[in-house]
Amino acid sequence: MRNVIIGAAVLALCGTTGETPASTFQATVAEVSVQTCRRIEGADLGALPLEVEVGGKTVRFAEWTTADELATDVVGFATQLPADVTFTVQAGERSFQSSSPRWLHPLGVSGPRVHAIDSVTFCTQARNATLAQR
Repeated sequence: MRNVIIGAAVLALCGTTGETPASTFQATVAEVSVQTCRRIEGADLGALPLEVEVGGKTVRFAEWTTADELATDVVGFATQLPADVTFTVQAGERSFQSSSPRWLHPLGVSGPRVHAIDSVTFCTQARNATLAQR
């Protein structure tokens, strides 16, 4: 009786559906576009020193720009920006894209149309990678 139970358990574990044994590996290969991004916001805005790692690249902030010396809201910055890294600045309801190491709000540093920076998202340029799927 014990042998019958063990035999049934082995059959249940192995399955009888005719599937390929687990020792055989079949792969599907596909090219995908990979982009790595990193967002800074909140207390990081205006902080120095600040380094951001993005896809193996380092963005270093050199300075932040405010409307005046008493203001805490930032409207611009300067970085050491690797050549293949771009960024998007979110300021109020507007988004601005750039790849320049210096950025200053295009509407100026003060006034009713100028909003402080809410976040900056740095991204590496998309590159192709191979995805293998079983």
